[in-house]
Amino acid sequence: MAGGYGLMEPRIWVFGPAYLDRAAFVDRPLLESGLLDRSANGAWTNEVEPERLILEPSDGALVIELPADWPGPFGTVRLDDALGLNGKTRVVKAQSWRDDLGGMGAGLARALGGRLVCALGSERDPVSRRVLELLTTHHIEADPIRVEDRTADWSLVISSGRHGDKLAVGFRGCHTAVETWGERANVEADVVVAASLTNGLASEALNVANAGLRVFAPARRNVLDRDPTIPEFARSIDVLCCNIGEWSLIPESDRRILLKLVPLVSVTSGPQGAHLYPAGQEPLFVPLFPRSHEPLDTNHAGETYAATLVLGLLKEGWHPRQGPTDRAMLERVARRASAAAALVLDLTMFAFPTSEMIDEALARGIV
Repeated sequence: MAGGYGLMEPRIWVFGPAYLDRAAFVDRPLLESGLLDRSANGAWTNEVEPERLILEPSDGALVIELPADWPGPFGTVRLDDALGLNGKTRVVKAQSWRDDLGGMGAGLARALGGRLVCALGSERDPVSRRVLELLTTHHIEADPIRVEDRTADWSLVISSGRHGDKLAVGFRGCHTAVETWGERANVEADVVVAASLTNGLASEALNVANAGLRVFAPARRNVLDRDPTIPEFARSIDVLCCNIGEWSLIPESDRRILLKLVPLVSVTSGPQGAHLYPAGQEPLFVPLFPRSHEPLDTNHAGETYAATLVLGLLKEGWHPRQGPTDRAMLERVARRASAAAALVLDLTMFAFPTSEMIDEALARGIV
């Protein structure tokens, strides 16, 4: 790889979850107006609904009519937050489904070509065995912590495909039981990434002394986690990548701290593009990369953007704490990340665009 690492491939470690995703693809937007792109925690009730799933956030209900070959589960799930239903019931129909590898840790490890540290249940747990099989299938080296009395985490993903919605409902077991990475955090790496973990686990991973570049990719839960808060370990973050939903939930006073202490903050806004905030400099806006057709699947767009941004910064030899960031370089790297994110919208499985695919898209100027 060029830039600051010469011809050597960078050593990249990703600390984050690997899930089993059961995805249902529905025929219309999840909301009457607006885009839904977020995650929530779920808990099953005792209410059985044959041929349907009913998701009950605090502000309404989302009813999913299921295809005949849906393997389960069925029933009603209570969500831990509102979705924007405004007290109404929204009915959508799932036209297809699939099982695949999920989790921001797995996605970033695959997109970056890094080694993954995650949590799984015991070797007897069938979901854990399936996740490990999928990691092997996708050529992701993994070093899991085994949590003997838990099943592997999994997610129910509701996607509206070309409409751009994605709702991931998480059912968590392993990762919430892990309190420390222990010896696994003693790594030497050019890049360490902490993704979608508790803030305690994320800060432990990012405090690795021998990391050249430390990247934090939070989920909604990180914004709400106060033990510690994100600003409390901001000095351990070189690049923070999140979406506008997560960024807007961070208190304004905390955002000011992050913009001051983190060398580069990247906030994606779906179809509106991305804003980048190099510390001490004016923000930079990069519009969405042009597309000639509607997306097939919005899964993995955030991971693709973040991974391509980080790899681009490495290639350019960017050092987070050595003076002002070159704006032309940053715009060039962010446009490449935007092109990669546009390409992944046409990949309907757990897959990521190659460097050659990105180069071709940039040369055409459109996907």
